[in-house]
Amino acid sequence: MTDTPIRISEDRPEAVAASALFQEQLIEAAWELRWAQEAYEPGEVLEPFPRVLTDALARFLNLAPALIAYVRGPQTAKPSAHAELLLDYFETSLELARQSDSYGMALWFAEGEQLIGLAQTAAETPAASTPRPAPAAGPVRAPLSTALPATPRSR
Repeated sequence: MTDTPIRISEDRPEAVAASALFQEQLIEAAWELRWAQEAYEPGEVLEPFPRVLTDALARFLNLAPALIAYVRGPQTAKPSAHAELLLDYFETSLELARQSDSYGMALWFAEGEQLIGLAQTAAETPAASTPRPAPAAGPVRAPLSTALPATPRSR
């Protein structure tokens, strides 16, 4: 058996099959998005969208929660603060994307590649052997030195 980019902690047949299926779905999602971006110019495809495009969007929207869960899962390295913001954005945007084909299409075309990329990177970067600490309650705040814009000093 060859080593797949998706890391699994168990050698049970069902775990291996689930890993292979997820890897296949990830590859298919990346391929479909690349195809859609090459075949259709964002903003130039009028509603109603072609069936082949809405079917591909539906597959992505169905897979997106699994991608988010995988990136945040214990089998992967802790996502960066930027990655966490993107994951949060996707989580909050998915319901609206399911309700509006236009919004869903824009989300998929504009940010779908970033979510797929995060999942691919997470698959290639297994978690450290020590467990991750639980996230802190409350919003993440930037250090004061980076939170305020630089202003020239007057003399």
